[in-house]
Amino acid sequence: MGAENGFFSNHYFRPSVDYTRITFLINKYEYSMYRNYDATEGGIPRYGVIVSENGDEKTQIKCQSRVIDNMSKIIKQLKCNEASALGCS
Repeated sequence: MGAENGFFSNHYFRPSVDYTRITFLINKYEYSMYRNYDATEGGIPRYGVIVSENGDEKTQIKCQSRVIDNMSKIIKQLKCNEASALGCS
């Protein structure tokens, strides 16, 4: 994402698979809130935050309790992170 400021999004989907990311930078760290749904992996969405430094994943924090998911409401208002492997669909 380079040195740009703000929030960015990515969304990848195909039948039975739906991955969503909302990403932002603070100093040299990138924070990506995610929702991963894959019907072949139990059919329950997984949520969490991935923290990376210069493209190197440092930690992943998985949500362990009930999640209120409003990502779909905001993702369309965010600029796509074209550097992400998820692409811009």
